[in-house]
Amino acid sequence: MRKHISIFLIAALLLSVVFSFGSVALAADVDLSVETDVTEMTQGGSVEFTATVVNNSGELLTSYAVLNGGHVCYDFDGAPLAAGGVKEVTFDLDVTDSMLGNPINFVVKYTTATLPQTEGGTDSVTIDKKVLSIKIAGSRTIPHTNVDAGDTVTIKFTVENQGEATLDDIVVKAPNLNSGQALNTAFSLSASQSHTFEYKHKVTAAMTIEPKISYTSGGAAQPEYALDPIEITLTSRKVVPVLTVNNKNPEAGEDVTFTLKVKNEGNVPYTDVKVTMNGEEKDFSTSKLDPNKEYEEDYTMSFEVSTEVKFTITLKDHYGEMKSVSSNTIMIELPVDPNSLNAKLKLVMNVDRPQLTSAGTINFSGYISNASEYSLTDISVDEESLGNVFSASSMAPGAKENINWTADINDTTSYQFVLTVKDRDGKAYTINAEPITVTINSTVEPTEFEDAAEVTPMPSGFELTDTKGAFGSLGIWAIIAIVLVVLIIGVGIALIVLWKKGQAPKKTSAAKMSSKRKPSGGYKKSSKKRKSPGSKNYRDRNNF
Repeated sequence: MRKHISIFLIAALLLSVVFSFGSVALAADVDLSVETDVTEMTQGGSVEFTATVVNNSGELLTSYAVLNGGHVCYDFDGAPLAAGGVKEVTFDLDVTDSMLGNPINFVVKYTTATLPQTEGGTDSVTIDKKVLSIKIAGSRTIPHTNVDAGDTVTIKFTVENQGEATLDDIVVKAPNLNSGQALNTAFSLSASQSHTFEYKHKVTAAMTIEPKISYTSGGAAQPEYALDPIEITLTSRKVVPVLTVNNKNPEAGEDVTFTLKVKNEGNVPYTDVKVTMNGEEKDFSTSKLDPNKEYEEDYTMSFEVSTEVKFTITLKDHYGEMKSVSSNTIMIELPVDPNSLNAKLKLVMNVDRPQLTSAGTINFSGYISNASEYSLTDISVDEESLGNVFSASSMAPGAKENINWTADINDTTSYQFVLTVKDRDGKAYTINAEPITVTINSTVEPTEFEDAAEVTPMPSGFELTDTKGAFGSLGIWAIIAIVLVVLIIGVGIALIVLWKKGQAPKKTSAAKMSSKRKPSGGYKKSSKKRKSPGSKNYRDRNNF
């Protein structure tokens, strides 16, 4: 009996196990799959998921839901799912930072008419944690690194965020600028953003600037980013033109060749190079002069007269300012033409008083004119009695020299001034000025009035020629004038007296005739006969 009971209990236990496994197998027939398009995230946030439920249980699911760690992501309550049915829905889930990089587990729970709430299929999704790249880049530009002491240079800095993380607290520093402090106000850059700013610096000496960018990301300091160094040098301006010629003493019209060499011995580059010779523009082999480079050009030309030749070079520096420098001067000297030199060399002399009444002082004045194209040396003007009155070591073409000389004279004298010069070959030339005669004449020539009239005698002891007396030469002329005035007055008085004597008799005769008239009845007839006039050898006073 006990044996049968044991067998029954074993059978019951087996049936229980069988039914228990059958229930589990039924539950596994409700499948769940979950997916999302998000595969990585830099930090937690809301993510959209798609869930698919497949009812393979063979029964009607009266309710079902998708859960994540006890949290209901989506509830299908009130929407039964028939056997063999498929349901697809989307839902959002807040994914935390700790969930990133770990599986996010989902499960479906459901109920049927025969089963209480049962846990069905499961699924999981992993979203990787994305680490944002941190990448910064920078550049610096400066118009000129070769500057003059005291110049202010402007450095332009550009910073770019080439990574994915936001960059904060961005500043640029350099040890020898702004005492090593930041050159700008700190700023931030999101991914792909850039920022540009300028910094001005007054240069006092050559220097090397080594700028670096410092910044943070996510609150953490990042390694500094070093920019290319900036070499600041002080300008050295030294352009040296040297002019040479193959023949300094050609014949007129003969070709000579000049060679102009221009060397830039400084560190400043130049452009827009132009060359002129005595103001006339000439071609040159280059339009720019690089530092430590030499350039040259040949020029062939001829001359008809002696000429000074000098080249001038104008050029533009790296600041855009025009500069100018001149070569040495070469004198092209053609052979001296003695005829031309003699014709164009002149000596002119004059005297202020060519006539004197007594010994005195005279002043000579004049000039030397070199109208030729030749330079002269050993210039001297001499006069036999006066000696050397002018001298000079040289005289340029086209020059003029003035001469002034004072001399004492006692007798009538002739002066002959002579100019002597030498040309560049040492040949001497002599030029004579027009002779000058200074006359001393103490005799005063009488005038016509002085011949016809009496001359008032001069006081005893007074001589007209006494130019050394109290009156001087001016007094003599005054006395002569007084004498002439006295003579004229005397002649006038004499003429008046003579004229009056001729008119007096006529007036007397007229009076006598007037006295013979009767007072009132006309003339009285005389009874006496008039005497015969007699002889006519008498003077009729009425007919003076």
